[in-house]
Amino acid sequence: ELFGKLREDAVGGGRAPYQLAPISRKRLAAHVREAKAAGISFNYLLNASCLGNREITRVGQAEIEGLCGWLCGIGVETVTVSSPFLLRIVKTRFPGLKARISVFGGVDRVRKAQMWEELGADSIVLDSLLINRELSTLEAIRKNVKCDLELLANNNCIAGCAFSPMHMNALSHAGQS
Repeated sequence: ELFGKLREDAVGGGRAPYQLAPISRKRLAAHVREAKAAGISFNYLLNASCLGNREITRVGQAEIEGLCGWLCGIGVETVTVSSPFLLRIVKTRFPGLKARISVFGGVDRVRKAQMWEELGADSIVLDSLLINRELSTLEAIRKNVKCDLELLANNNCIAGCAFSPMHMNALSHAGQS
């Protein structure tokens, strides 16, 4: 699987625009087609930790739906999200898309993983800053959900950093159009 996103879109994500290649929608569509032809799926990142409540407004939902409709049209198979509202939009309005929960979802306990799975998550990236080495917690989560689980092995954040939520939100808003 390949993953990526446009520099700016209705949702934003976990990277500031200057960290992403300046590609057009046309080029991204070609990239997704090329990957698919090679047997590689594409995961589009919609993983902003904060959407400024746009996902609960009619205008914001229309923008998100337009983006997701376009993503489906170009062959994107999976999206990564951090918002339960965004997950609900994806799973109810675009049932063909798989949904992965971002590390920004902060899943570090069994109940959190269960809640995301109940909302329709196909896979969850567990909180890499808090539980990567908590083997009993990882085991408990694995025993209590059926969806796929992932760990990030090389997160560049400092473990237990007090600034992590602020940084996630700053990155998220930087990439919102």
